[in-house]
Amino acid sequence: MCEITIRPGSPISSGQLCITGKCQSPINLLKFFDQWYDGETVMQLHYGPVGVYFTGQDENGMWMSITDDEAKEIRQERRRTAQPVWRPTVPS
Repeated sequence: MCEITIRPGSPISSGQLCITGKCQSPINLLKFFDQWYDGETVMQLHYGPVGVYFTGQDENGMWMSITDDEAKEIRQERRRTAQPVWRPTVPS
C-alpha cells in the first residue's frame, strides 16, 4: 500500500518526496524512489560498498562487515594512493 500526504503550503525538507501534477508517470517515479529503500542499497549508502566494507553474507543472509582495523587500513591506503581530481594547468 502506498500512502501520499499532500499538504499545500508546507515547506519541503530532506526526506520528503513531492510529486507535481506535471509528472507524467507517478507510478514509475515512485518505483524509482522505492529502489532507494532496498535493504542492500541502504546499507551501502550508509556504510560503504559491498566487497570493500562488507565481505559477503552468512548462512542466514546477514551481511558480514570487515573489522574496524581493516576499514582503517583501507582508508589510509586510499589516502596514500589518491590522485587529485583537479590539476592546475600551467601555461606553456
